[in-house]
Amino acid sequence: YLALQKALELGATSLDMRLDSQVVVRQMNGEYNITHDELRSIHNRVKELMTKFEKVTFSHVPREQNTLADGVVNNLLDEATAQRRGILDD
Repeated sequence: YLALQKALELGATSLDMRLDSQVVVRQMNGEYNITHDELRSIHNRVKELMTKFEKVTFSHVPREQNTLADGVVNNLLDEATAQRRGILDD
């Protein structure tokens, strides 16, 4: 949902969200049900934010065709994990 929040801040009116998670794409497109409560709350927040745009689409991009973005996300997740560990270790 952070991408949608940022897009709103930047004044976007439509989005084409391209994700490497086929499951998430299918969940957002209503093809799969969401069974975990934690994910359901995120899904609901995304759906709420979607109403602020004229159009939002979700499409799947295989990870092997998206290596740059995948690497950036993995690095950010590693950094966040390291920071949390540092905070928890204190």
